[in-house]
Amino acid sequence: MQTEWTAEQQKEHRKLWVQALRSGDYEQGQDYLANKGLYCCLGVACVLTGMDDDELSLCGTLNEFPHAMSYFGLATCTGEYGDTSLAKMNDGGKTFSEIADIIESEPPGLFVDHTP
Repeated sequence: MQTEWTAEQQKEHRKLWVQALRSGDYEQGQDYLANKGLYCCLGVACVLTGMDDDELSLCGTLNEFPHAMSYFGLATCTGEYGDTSLAKMNDGGKTFSEIADIIESEPPGLFVDHTP
């Protein structure tokens, strides 16, 4: 399994993640990456890397899944940026569409900085 991705590949992966969040194919849930057919925004990201719901049902962050963090270029296991995170936004009631907007805006700190 590939674990290193270029910045360009990570940007392409993020576009797919944003599309998936806006697709309506995933029902939003809280507290777990995936649980009984409900997904956190980070759980949707994991599904896109080929993981199944059983692997995700006991976890609330990507701490156990560094390959998913690398695939999208996330800097932290909860998607932290500023004084919040994607996990907090998801569990706090932001819609997948609103979270997709945040991902697209690439706020400082959310993604690994590839600047030399």
